[in-house]
Amino acid sequence: MPSTTKLFASGFTPELQEGAPSRTAGSARHRAVKPLLLSASALALGMAMAPPAEATQAFCVDSGINNTVPASATGLDAVACGARAIANGVAATAIGADSNANGPGATATGNLANANGLGATATGAFATANGDAATATGLGSSANGANATATGRSARANGANATATGQFANANGVDATATGARANANGMIATATGAFANAQGDFATATGVDASANGTSATATGDSASANGTNATATGVFSNANGHSATATGFRALADGANATAAGSNSTANGEFATATGANAVARGDDATATGEGSRAIGTNATATGTGAAARGIDATATGVLANANGIFATATGANANANGNQATATGVNATANGANATATGVNAVANGNGATATGVFANASGAAATATGSGAVANGNQATATGRLANAQGNNATATADWPTPTAPAPRQRATRPPPLAAAPRRPASCPMLLATPPRRRAPQPSPMAVAPRRPG
Repeated sequence: MPSTTKLFASGFTPELQEGAPSRTAGSARHRAVKPLLLSASALALGMAMAPPAEATQAFCVDSGINNTVPASATGLDAVACGARAIANGVAATAIGADSNANGPGATATGNLANANGLGATATGAFATANGDAATATGLGSSANGANATATGRSARANGANATATGQFANANGVDATATGARANANGMIATATGAFANAQGDFATATGVDASANGTSATATGDSASANGTNATATGVFSNANGHSATATGFRALADGANATAAGSNSTANGEFATATGANAVARGDDATATGEGSRAIGTNATATGTGAAARGIDATATGVLANANGIFATATGANANANGNQATATGVNATANGANATATGVNAVANGNGATATGVFANASGAAATATGSGAVANGNQATATGRLANAQGNNATATADWPTPTAPAPRQRATRPPPLAAAPRRPASCPMLLATPPRRRAPQPSPMAVAPRRPG
């Protein structure tokens, strides 16, 4: 029986095309009629096998009958199916109109599919795979480079080992990987994971829906996270790190500046080496540092440490819960301490220094006025250069001076000195000591039987009842 493939390709077997040789002798008239009968039979068979007029013409051939139809198959076991399909190479396969498979084991499936390279595979209309073991799957997908893989409609993978997965995903660079609809990875070993994720730069990594990492080794992790700059890192939903080695960690954390660091939800660090740590912490200025929930450090080298602490001014320092320092070199130390003015200093819980160079030291100490100084618990100095020294001392007036506990100086240049004794705590009562009880005599050790034995009691000698009294001499 003739090959069905050959029969479909040409409509005629070689015997039918040329006429089979007669096995028995016959008349010349019989031999003349035989070709006509064969031609009629072939015509009837061709009409029966012909596809409907409206059907698309297709061709399937193998390398054995390459020249009988418009398709082309060249190479051992090569197969081309479809109008103008071309298969070139051992075991190459091209299926689809205008499909093209070039290379050993190359496979192109789909209209205008194109596979070029050893083991290259293109599947889908307009799919293109160029490179050894390159694979493109999907309408209009493209894989260019050894082992490149593009999967999805219009996915693009360009570069050795590049991988693009998802509709319109794009991976450009050696070992670049883009995963997700319209994900985009550009650069060597760049990785974008998530719909609309974008990684631009060698070793850049963007993970999350709409995440964006721009710069060498930049890393953005979280939906809508953004890292811009070499080694920049943004971690958290809507986190943003801008600048060389900037780091933002937490929901809506923002680090803006080279080496800036923001850690905590809604934390903000603006400036080179600025650092904000804690929820809602804010550090603005080069080298500014805010540590604690809601802390604020505004100004170059400003430092705020503690929940709600605030330092505003160049080199201002606030340390303690709700401590507040406002001014150049202003310093507030202690819970609720408040220093307002250039070089003002407040030290102690609730201490307050208001004015340039004002100094308040002690719990609840208050110094109001430029150069005013209050030292001691509840000490109060109000006025320019006023000085109150001692617990409860009060100096009201410019250059007024109160020295001593509860001293009180009222008026400009007033002076008060008090020597109230500082109350002292009574000495603790001591209980009378009792002499120790007499020590009991030590017992002799049981291991010495000679010491424990009681000496026998000696009895006085008594005369024997049988004894006879001696005789007296006569």
